Amino acid sequence: MTSPFDEEEVAWLLKRKECNVTDVAKALGADSAALRRFIWSNEDLKGLMDEQLAKGVDRSIAVLFQGLEEEAYSTRFMAAKEFLRSTAGRRRGFHGDQGLEIKASRGATIALAWLEPEPPREDAAPLIEGRVVGQVEEEK
Repeated sequence: MTSPFDEEEVAWLLKRKECNVTDVAKALGADSAALRRFIWSNEDLKGLMDEQLAKGVDRSIAVLFQGLEEEAYSTRFMAAKEFLRSTAGRRRGFHGDQGLEIKASRGATIALAWLEPEPPREDAAPLIEGRVVGQVEEEK
């Protein structure tokens, strides 16, 4: 069975549209779900997607590093906060089940404090994406 998509055209559009499959599908006048299946069934296109997304991560990290060097305190603060949440921050000990609270005082001092985890509530319903979906009743 032949594909309705041309691999070279899809590859060119993926690069041009920064891997936005929905935009590529619109440009082709195609169904985005069908295009996604085509991309994920093609090793070259999967590799292209992986590389384009890796480049996006590289650019994002570069922005954080630039933010750390900015003159504006608020920009440096936000960049530092994001770094502490990253894998690199977790490798340095900023992780755990507790949350990390970062506060800036008026004197531009940053205070880091580990937050105690909240104890589980006995009446708490299971959560999925932050919404209560129901409780499991115990068998008697």
